[in-house]
Amino acid sequence: DFAKAHKSLGVAMARTGNFEGAVTHFREALRIKPDYIQAENLLNEILKLQQQNSLK
Repeated sequence: DFAKAHKSLGVAMARTGNFEGAVTHFREALRIKPDYIQAENLLNEILKLQQQNSLK
């Protein structure tokens, strides 16, 4: 399904350091499937990392 594909793309982008791309794909997965807990958790994790890095 498309939500799972976007989640997988988000994971791949995060692994290569493309956090903005990862955020975009996790958000798209959630737009398609709002109750997609795994995508929501991954999105929150990336956003938390970005916030921590911006404070350094």
